[in-house]
Formats: sequence, structure tokens, C-alpha cells
Amino acid sequence: MGDRHNVVLFVDDEIHILNAIRRATMSEGFECLFALSGREALEVFAEHTISVIVTDMRMPGMDGLTLLRTIRENSPKTIRMVLSGYTQLSQVLATVNLGDIYQFIPKPWKMEEELLVAVRQGIEYYNLDVERDSLRDKLIQKNQAYQNIFHELEQKFSHERKSLANLKRVNNWTFSFLKKNLEMGSEYLENNIDALKNYIDLIEELQLMYFDILPTITETNTAATLSTAIIKACSDQIVLNSTGRDDMKLSGCHSFVAMVLQAITKFLTTDARTMVLCDMMLDVREEEICVTFNITVKALKLSTFQQNRLKIGCALLNEIGKIYNLKVLPEVTCGEVAFLQVAWQPDTPDKGEISNKDEII
Repeated sequence: MGDRHNVVLFVDDEIHILNAIRRATMSEGFECLFALSGREALEVFAEHTISVIVTDMRMPGMDGLTLLRTIRENSPKTIRMVLSGYTQLSQVLATVNLGDIYQFIPKPWKMEEELLVAVRQGIEYYNLDVERDSLRDKLIQKNQAYQNIFHELEQKFSHERKSLANLKRVNNWTFSFLKKNLEMGSEYLENNIDALKNYIDLIEELQLMYFDILPTITETNTAATLSTAIIKACSDQIVLNSTGRDDMKLSGCHSFVAMVLQAITKFLTTDARTMVLCDMMLDVREEEICVTFNITVKALKLSTFQQNRLKIGCALLNEIGKIYNLKVLPEVTCGEVAFLQVAWQPDTPDKGEISNKDEII
């Protein structure tokens, strides 16, 4: 606060008074400016930040009180003082009571004992006022920063709680699947324990993929950004054609959407040369956004074991995807994958708790 640059403006229509003040303030620690009229004073205000103004009361054109009222409107923090004769004392006192004037200095005044003391006090008051506002603004900024941190932490904890609840449900799904399919004659076992081991490996792989993106967060990115993330996750084995606005903002768990497309690509590709074709369609209806991924592969025949593996994988992805408003819909005809559809609804409001009734295939 001591290093603040203060400017004091003295206004008087008598040049010899201004010259006397100029000489007396040469060694002061503040900058002095001078004006011979109210209009000239307003011009100075337009170009400088004034800490204190000291003006004569009676001046031609614009009197001192009119000048100070104008300054109060345009620069309310400037400390306003009046040099006044006793003949204007009642008018000055009334104006002081209205808050237009910080202090008046009666004529005749003493330079050192009265004028300079009053100006120094005015500067100190101005600096304290400015410093107080600065500290208040900094406090507001810090409070806002803390609120943002608390909000981010609360969001993080909320995501972690949802992720833990989702893991619990997925774990229940896994054990229910194992119990059901360990029974003799299960449609997936085909009296082959190796098939069950393979299915367990698949479930483990999908769960590990899910663990890698935890804790999931809600983010808002463009459709183009999401497309890029999907292609990267799929190691460039997916050809993604987007229908709709690439700059459309989509809010939700983008990492899970990319993970699902990555898993499906693994289901449908036999080697690095196999490409998956996908049409990404964006549809807006009644202020709700729907994103649909229609996935096709060329002439991909699946054995019964591969078909079962695809069904199990999609069922697990659907179980995980319940909290992310995402569902995988496979269609296999005569052992050949016709297409897979992934339906995702970003920005969907909370529709209550998910049913505890798990869909175990």
C-alpha cells in the first residue's frame, strides 16, 4: 500500500494560489496536477486516476460543489475536499452531510498545518479504501476458487461412488453368470469346460478394460473429439463416418463410449487387417440428444462359440453401461453378424435408481 502512486488535483481559478500550492508540494510523496476551472478538472480526470481533489468553492462557469458532485458520480473513490470561505460555510456543511465532501478547509488556510495535513489524511483514507476493496476482491476470488475445488471434489466423490456401486452390480452379474452356467446342460457350455474358461477370460478382459478408465468422469466434448478418441481406442481398426454436426457438444462418459467401441472391435476383428465400419448418427429430439453407432463388418461368419461369446460380451457391456445410458444391441443372422448397434444418450437426467433385477444370460 505504501508503494501506491497517488495523484492529487488542485483546482482554483486564481493562478497565484495554484503556484503557491505547487511550490509547497514539490517535496511531497504524491504527484500534483493543477486545473484553473471545473471543465479543465474534468478533462484531467478523463486521463488520470485521481486520489484526492481539492477545489475552490467559487469559480466562474462550474462551481466547486457542482464539480465534486460530477466527480462523485464518475470517480466515487476519489477523496473530495473544498477550499471555502466562511461566507459559504452553511452550504458546504449541508453538502458534507450529504456525503459529497470528505473535508473542507476554510479560508484563509495555512499551507503546512491545514492544507497539506488534510491532503495527506485524504491520501491515507483513499489508500485504505482501495486496499480494502482489493482485499475484498481477492477474498471473493479465493472463496470462489475454494468453492470450485469443493465442487470438483464433490463431483469426483460422486463419480467414485457411482463407479463403486457399478462395480458391485457388475460383480453380482459375474457371479450370477458363473453359477447359472456351471449347471450341466447350460446352453453356453456345450459340455465343454474349455468354453466356460474362455467366457471367464472374456469377462475378466472386459472388467479390466473398465477398471482402466475408472474413476469415470462426466465431460463435455464435441462429436468430432469423441470420434477421434474412438478411433484411437480401436487402434485405427474402425472406419467412423459421422452423420450430423461435428461441433455438437456431447456431455457424458466419453471414455466408456470409446471403451465399448474398442471391445466390439475386438469381438468382430480376427486380425489387424480386418476393418470395422461404423456410422455415427446424431439425433436431437425434444431437447434430448441420441447418439447411435451402427456397426457392420463384411462377411464375418461366427461359430456357435463365437456367437455365444459375442452375446456374453454385449450382455456384460450393457450391465456396465446402465449408469452411462448406453446399450449394445447385436444382431446375428444365420451365424453371420448383420450389424451391432450402440445407443447412447448424453445429457440424460437422473431417472432414479437402476433396477436391481440383473439380466443374466
